[in-house]
Amino acid sequence: MYLLKKRTYLVLFVLVITHSTVLAQRKSSLIYFDEQPKLTWKNFRAKANKRSNFQALTYSGLELSMQSDAEGIHISTYAIFNPRKSWTKEKKSAYLLNHEQQHFNLTELYARKYRAALQTHKFKKSGADLFKEIQTLYKNFYTQMERQQKKYDKESEHSKNKDQQGKWDQTIQGELIELKHFSDTESTIPF
Repeated sequence: MYLLKKRTYLVLFVLVITHSTVLAQRKSSLIYFDEQPKLTWKNFRAKANKRSNFQALTYSGLELSMQSDAEGIHISTYAIFNPRKSWTKEKKSAYLLNHEQQHFNLTELYARKYRAALQTHKFKKSGADLFKEIQTLYKNFYTQMERQQKKYDKESEHSKNKDQQGKWDQTIQGELIELKHFSDTESTIPF
């Protein structure tokens, strides 16, 4: 049996963070997805971009951390929302807030899809190469998520198309329910 030294990796927005002080500061300002409570306008703390044609911006992404021991690789995958980079010009519209919430929900949906893939993927490598294979799978899902976020904004016309917004609301909620058994943030790949 090949034993790895205990290693900890953190990929935040596909950026490897190694300094624990920076990590603690970033984590303390992030909001981790939870079905309840939902986002509020108070969570959008960045200064609004007055030059933007958009009324709000949700800055969300996936956080991945990996740790290995004699049993295998333990992976934590989180959907995160960054209040310091999210902004709004409109703090009264519940309709617009729902549109922004769906961006965060889409992020959680892709976290669940990634967790599901970790359970079914046939990993071919071992040791340090296994970590790379896990990260490659992660990057593929991250890219898919980014494409889906853009498609959501395009089809809903950034919430202006109410029919499409309603369809997206239903689709995202339906898929979150379908993948509810992958809402646990922890996964293990045994050696």
